[in-house]
Formats: sequence, C-alpha cells, structure tokens
Amino acid sequence: MNKFESKAKRTALIVMLGGFAFDNIEGELRRSLEASACDLLNLSLEADCFDYIALATDRLIEQSLPEGIVLSLDRPGKKFQFGERLYELLQQSECEQFVYIGAGSAPLISADDLIILKEKINSEQLICITNNYFSADFFALNSSDVFTQLSQYPSTDNEVPRALKEELNVYIEELPRNTITQFNIDSPLDLVTLNCAAAGGPLLRRSIAKWDNDSNFLSDAAKMLNDSSKQIFVSGRVGSYTWQYLERQTACRVRMLSEERGMGAAGADGSLRARSLLGQVIESVGANKCFTEWIPVLCDAAFIDIRPVLAHLKWSTSVEDRFNADLLRPHKIQHSGLKDLVIAAKNSSVPVIIGGHSLVSGDLMLLNDWVWSIEE
Repeated sequence: MNKFESKAKRTALIVMLGGFAFDNIEGELRRSLEASACDLLNLSLEADCFDYIALATDRLIEQSLPEGIVLSLDRPGKKFQFGERLYELLQQSECEQFVYIGAGSAPLISADDLIILKEKINSEQLICITNNYFSADFFALNSSDVFTQLSQYPSTDNEVPRALKEELNVYIEELPRNTITQFNIDSPLDLVTLNCAAAGGPLLRRSIAKWDNDSNFLSDAAKMLNDSSKQIFVSGRVGSYTWQYLERQTACRVRMLSEERGMGAAGADGSLRARSLLGQVIESVGANKCFTEWIPVLCDAAFIDIRPVLAHLKWSTSVEDRFNADLLRPHKIQHSGLKDLVIAAKNSSVPVIIGGHSLVSGDLMLLNDWVWSIEE
C-alpha cells in the first residue's frame, strides 16, 4: 500500500472543454457543454472546498464565467495533448492534489458530491477516485506529483486511472456506478435525454431549451422501461453494470446484444477491425428489412449504440451526420448509407433509438429513473 505524509493540501479543480465547431448541430452541443461546464463551476464555488478552480478551453466561451474562476486558453497552433495540458494546469495551480472533470462529464453532480469527492482524497493512502477505471470521465488524485511520474502523457482522460494503477500501482477506488456518475454528454441525444427527464443544471437546461429538439421519440421508447408486459432490445457497447442495472431497476424484459466493448482501444494500432453481429444483419438483409421486419419481432422498443455497426460497415461518416442520425434527422444526413439506415429506423413499427455509447449507459439509466418518477 502506498502511503505518504498526510497534511492539509491545496486542492485544484480542473475542468476541460474543447472540440466541436460553433455551427450547425455541433454548435448546439458545444454551447450546451459550455453551459454544463459553467454549472459545474458554480457548484464548485458553492462547495467551497477547492483552493484553485480553472476552466481550460480551446477558445473563448460565450457563457459568462463565475468570478473566481481561472480561464486558461489552449495555446494557438499547438496540437492538443490531454496529459501534457493537464500537467501545465497543475503546474499553474501549485496545488498538491486535484480533481479533474470533463465539461460534459458530470451534468447531474451536486455540490455535496464535489465535497465528498474532495474528502475521499484526503487520505494517507495514495489514491485515485474515478467514475470508471477502464474509461474515466472524471477522476481525483491526491498527489499532483505522482501524475507527473507517468512515463508518458496520457492521450485522453479515459486512460488516466488505469495508467496510474498499472505503471505506478496507485490504489484506485471506483465510485458507485449510478446515474449521477455514469451520465455524460457526448452527443445531442444526451441533451434530448436531459430535456426529456427535466434534468441538469440551470444554465444547461436554459441552453437546451433554446434549440429545436423534439423529445417525444425518446419518451415513447422510455415508457416501455417500467411496463412489465414490454420487452426492449439493447445493442452495442453495453457494459455489465448497465445490464445489471436494467435487470434490477426496470420492469420490462431485456434482450441484450453486447459487442465491441473497447472498440476504440482495440483498433488503435489499426490491427483489428470492428465486427458487429447487428452490422452483419444489416449488411446481409439491408437496413430496411432489419428495422421494419426483424426488430419489431424482437422487441417493443430498441436502444442501439450504432457506432459498432458503422465501424463494421466501414462507413466513414462525419460528426455532423452521426449527430443527426442520433436525432433521427435523415434529411440532414449527407452519407447515403447512414441516411437510408435512419429512414429505416424511423419507419419501424416500434420506437428505435440510435446513438453512441452513452445511449446504452447513462442515458438508459436516466430515462429509467424518469419514467418511474412520473408515475409516483
């Protein structure tokens, strides 16, 4: 067990925001991420447990920053590297320990949750607290110096806890996997989910309300979750914790197809190609037959992480096309194959929801919480 001197330490909160253009659907997501980040910063001031709070971003934001927050802009023309950027921020903070949270990683967190997270690293044991050991969205470490001892800068936030454990034997504690710790914003569909459940901070809720979004298609599917006479089909990069949650917390029957977990990491060196059973079905019989004939026989509603299917089909699709697919807007999709797939999904006699990994993780959890709450 790694131990070191325990004394009152200065603690930094680092929030990072970046990526996405400011036009079209990416712009809507970007503005909502800014709002989510500012909600988080306001909560951090309310928690009053951090000595240094910074928002690191790739460009100036449209939201007004709360007073007392340090705005740190990425250096123009310099390629972003997550670990290197975090190291720079820690050096600037001069804090002995830190909490890191991505801008869209904790839209449901409370000030009390931040206080608890900070208290957990006030330990004699060298420890990292995270929401997910294998793919972190946020983490806290009670030694900034230890982060700098990694042999190379982590390329993403997802890999930090695992790198700390495997290389430096840092003790890792995972927070309970629940809606608060697992819900994060990766796609406009996540915003629709928040809108459907009337969840999120005030600035985020206000941002979501400004854009044209219809949540009826999602709420219709979600209402199957607490109906014992219904069955749902969940497909994609489904983790065991989501499966367990659905088995325990939903009333409906669940048909599950979990495939291509760790798809990004496994194919990072180009040696492995994604293989999807659902992708093979679509490849064999066509999207129209799959969604209008096969899916309705299997379930009353389908929740599909479509990214493994796209990888299997080797379709090179733009971020904007994928986001419009998530919102079932085929008329705004340029890729002909993806457009036809979304049309087929919309033409299904049962609700078909397509999205990314977050759909079959935090989104399903929040939707289930919501449908039970409206019955109470």
